[in-house]
Amino acid sequence: MLVSIIIPTYNREYSLKTAIDSCLAQTYENWECIIVDDGSVDDSAIIAKKYCDLDSRLKLIKQNNLGAQAARNTGLRNAKGDWVNFLDSDDAFFPRKLEFQVKQIKANKSIDISTCYGRVLDQRTKKEFNTKYKTQGLILEDLIKGNIYVDFNSPIIRKTKLIEIGFLDESCPSFQEWETHLRLAKICSYNYVPKVLYLYNLYQPDSIHTNEARQIEGLLYIYKKHFDTFLNMNPK
Repeated sequence: MLVSIIIPTYNREYSLKTAIDSCLAQTYENWECIIVDDGSVDDSAIIAKKYCDLDSRLKLIKQNNLGAQAARNTGLRNAKGDWVNFLDSDDAFFPRKLEFQVKQIKANKSIDISTCYGRVLDQRTKKEFNTKYKTQGLILEDLIKGNIYVDFNSPIIRKTKLIEIGFLDESCPSFQEWETHLRLAKICSYNYVPKVLYLYNLYQPDSIHTNEARQIEGLLYIYKKHFDTFLNMNPK
């Protein structure tokens, strides 16, 4: 079972090595890693190229600056695996992440998406906490009510399902993972591995989380796009 890891990156020379190293450290070895450089003006592409020269499982694609969602879609269109795991270039997998989730997928053929718990490091306070969202079966209602959240690093997703929803929405300003899973949750069965298997860095200096206006813009965009879904889930 080949897993395609897709890393979108833009000016992340300070963290990209850690993200790639976390892929190389996986105990499950049947993966490819597609690094999509989204028009970086720092040394991100140079760093990625050096890794690609050392391991044939890694591939670098360079494109003009079109945004993270466009970079993820570029990776998705070039992915050879039937399963996809996105990884943000300032985050990292723990070594047994793919191993545990692939084992779950192989044991249950009805699963379209396997998630896991994550460790969050708040870069403002340097405090850590674990997310323990239990995504089981059909999760749309819980997603809408805010009972659970699925970020991009957590799930391994059946590639055909991402194609079925029309890829990722490149116009969504923020909360892009939420918007993606609002669509996936209508057609996918979820399950989760109750283990902390990745590190998520919150409030990096250049992240969307630090831009309040963009966050509000994203919420308004999602509420408008999915108005009927929200309305039907919360009838008067």
